[in-house]
Amino acid sequence: MLDCQSCGACCFSESSSYVPLTGRDRLLLRGDAAALVREIDGAHYMAMDRGRCAALRVDRGAFVCAIYARRPTVCRELDRGTPACREERALKRLIAAEARTAGDPRSSAPR
Repeated sequence: MLDCQSCGACCFSESSSYVPLTGRDRLLLRGDAAALVREIDGAHYMAMDRGRCAALRVDRGAFVCAIYARRPTVCRELDRGTPACREERALKRLIAAEARTAGDPRSSAPR
């Protein structure tokens, strides 16, 4: 089975509307909304920072979601090892590997 913390591919995108948020998602993120939520044409999305989700941290080579317990519905619904997961992995494996190698200046941020 694939290990999400060694992959992280699904957390990368250049699209500012990559991770749509439901009303419930926004409620769960309310304390962090200023840093993590963006509104585009009346819809809400996770903020993307340098081509990756603003909640993603790279900690000692592992990908860690800083809001894992409160992660958006679309993230919860992407099951590890499914065809959708494998497609993300195939498309973004190199991008994720570069981020893991470069480290993350945000990795020391509170979780």
